[in-house]
Amino acid sequence: MKNLFFLFLLISMASCQKEGKLTYTEKRLIGSWFYTDVDFMERWSLKKDDVTNDYFGDILTFKNDFSFMYEDSDAGLVFEGVWQVNQVSTYNSGSNSSSMVETLIASYKNTVTGEIIQLVWDDLWVNKTHIRSNNSDKEGHYTFELKKF
Repeated sequence: MKNLFFLFLLISMASCQKEGKLTYTEKRLIGSWFYTDVDFMERWSLKKDDVTNDYFGDILTFKNDFSFMYEDSDAGLVFEGVWQVNQVSTYNSGSNSSSMVETLIASYKNTVTGEIIQLVWDDLWVNKTHIRSNNSDKEGHYTFELKKF
C-alpha cells in the first residue's frame, strides 16, 4: 500500500505542467506567421467568400514569453499584446460524444482607437509550418490558414 501511494504521488507530480513551460502546441506556435487563405461564410448562407486579400501582408508573431505582435500591413501599424492556448471540452449531441479542442486567444490594444481586440480561434491545429483554425462571430464563420516564415 505504501508503494502504491508513492507511485500515485510520482505519477501525479509528473503529469502536472510546470509553470512557465510551453505545451507541445504552444512550442509549435512560436514564431512569425502570415495568412495564406482566409474564407468567410455569412450566417445562414452556403456561399463561401475568399477574403485572403483583406489579410495580405499581415504578420502574427508569437513569442515564448506569451507576448504577441500583430503587424497590420494596411494601416502600417504594429500592435502588442499577449496570447494563450486553452483546451476546451466540446460535446456533440448527434453522436453523444465529447472531445477536447484547443483554442487560441490573442489579445492586444489598438493604439489608434484604444480598443482591446481579441482574436479567438477555435479548433486550433498547428504543425511546424502551418496553422489551421476557425472563428464564428455575429456576422458569420471564418476559416484561417497561415504559414510560418
